[in-house]
Amino acid sequence: MACQVRCPRIVGHRGARGARPENTLAAVDYALGLGLDLIEVDVQLSAEGVPMVTHDPRLNADLVRDAGGAWVPSPGPAVGRLTVAQLHAYDVGAVRPRSPTAAAFPAQTAEARARIPTLAAVLDRVRPEGAEVLVEIKSDPDYPGLYAAPGQLARTVADDVARAGMAARVIYQSFDWRVLDALRLLNGGTRLSFLTSVAAAGAPRNLYPGSPWLGEAAWHASKLPPPMAVAGLGGQVWAPAESDLTPDLVETAHRAGLQVFAWTVNRAETALKLGNWGVDALITDYPEEIARLFSQAGAAEE
Repeated sequence: MACQVRCPRIVGHRGARGARPENTLAAVDYALGLGLDLIEVDVQLSAEGVPMVTHDPRLNADLVRDAGGAWVPSPGPAVGRLTVAQLHAYDVGAVRPRSPTAAAFPAQTAEARARIPTLAAVLDRVRPEGAEVLVEIKSDPDYPGLYAAPGQLARTVADDVARAGMAARVIYQSFDWRVLDALRLLNGGTRLSFLTSVAAAGAPRNLYPGSPWLGEAAWHASKLPPPMAVAGLGGQVWAPAESDLTPDLVETAHRAGLQVFAWTVNRAETALKLGNWGVDALITDYPEEIARLFSQAGAAEE
């Protein structure tokens, strides 16, 4: 989709959550059909250590039905304790009616019998289209029993990417900077996106002195602005919550050689403001609408 003016990269969040069931092949296909060159998905490991594309550490009662069509209870079973075969038995192609997620994404189109895909399946879908993948590796030091250890996550996901021949077309990101540090040590050429959340309600607040999310890098949180901390750790991308950004922080990040990927940008006025500030990419549930917004803004200035 063409963009005429001040156009950041438009990144489909969880594929394209506003239009198709999140983190499914249907969402990835939709995003590819828009011509996006960067698609974000979430990854964690199954019981046998296979990277699976799914966001929540437990199956989400708003999103998941069992083989008999019944919605899973809340809290659902932990993803990391289920095998690939068990995960593939669930249906993630629709949102539970009258749930908070249904209210948040009323225009989402259901997909019959959609399954939780492996990361390998997503990479196979994207590879022939020439797009890149923003792989968010899910990890939470406050709940270590729900996730694999940071080093295992880094090695396993990177191995899947290498087998797919996609190492040059993947950017890894995480709130858990321990995972990113493990990836950096595995391969110095790996592109890393450091997620932060300082003010966004309901999101991990990982950037504070002594934070377990930062591992050995914790001292940066109290001594440096977020962009400088990311640059000091070898990152290429700083990915803050959109509400945490200011023009000065964007400029600081660019002076440090970083790109800025803002999340999750669903409002038109916010998207245009961040575009004018020079933000490099907008991660959004509505990539079609946000891309059209910039195209229309450019046409209006001609």
